[in-house]
Amino acid sequence: MPSLFQAETRDAFYRRFERLRPDAPPRFGQLSAPAMVSHLIDTLRLTLGELPAEPVVSAFRLPGVKHAVIGFLPWPKGRIVGPSEAFSSTPGAWERDLALHRELLERFAQCVTRDEWPPHPMFGAMSRRQWDRFTYRHLDHHLGQFGV
Repeated sequence: MPSLFQAETRDAFYRRFERLRPDAPPRFGQLSAPAMVSHLIDTLRLTLGELPAEPVVSAFRLPGVKHAVIGFLPWPKGRIVGPSEAFSSTPGAWERDLALHRELLERFAQCVTRDEWPPHPMFGAMSRRQWDRFTYRHLDHHLGQFGV
């Protein structure tokens, strides 16, 4: 299974981000490319514990459901209501936002030995492995939203 703690996995994502354009139309969903990058920034800030989030009552907290959604179930290609904190930033300058996202992803990768992680607002307590898998799939999902 690919891991964002491996440089080659992150590099593959960075190459995909290089192909993304701010005016790219989404294949599904409502986010523009700049709004999607801001959303990914907010989500990484949640992951790193830098952006506090209120817990949400969700079936995703059930162990079997959490495992399936994070691990292997296909994610819907439409509007999923995520935690409001993950949509709190406004897009800024395109290149600056891409650089910030890369910086945050590199900081995430430096947490390879971290044992304690903040809870996800919808999934609850998450291990390093679960955050890694979720973040990988989240990036892949949204880049696929724009065909890159």
